[in-house]
Amino acid sequence: MDNEPSENTGTDEVTEAIEQVRAARSPESAANGLRDLALLVCNDDHANMIKTATAGGIEAVVAAMRAHVGSAEVQQWGCSALSSFSCAEENRSEVAAAGGIE
Repeated sequence: MDNEPSENTGTDEVTEAIEQVRAARSPESAANGLRDLALLVCNDDHANMIKTATAGGIEAVVAAMRAHVGSAEVQQWGCSALSSFSCAEENRSEVAAAGGIE
């Protein structure tokens, strides 16, 4: 996968990325899922940031980061995703409530 998000991010793509993060058992698969999710969220589409958060994206990111605390790559992509989610003011309290700020 290249590092460019789709220009037309659909609900299926968001759901797939969140499920990929939730299903990840290894740090490598978690990092890949978090990368995909971070790239979906960072496309500066405000509605997409809200949609992805509402679909459980923030909680999935925090859970993956907690499950793989020893993986720098998981932590890097998780922080990237949380930072992108936080660009939407409406998501900031949800990031904090999910434990995304410690």
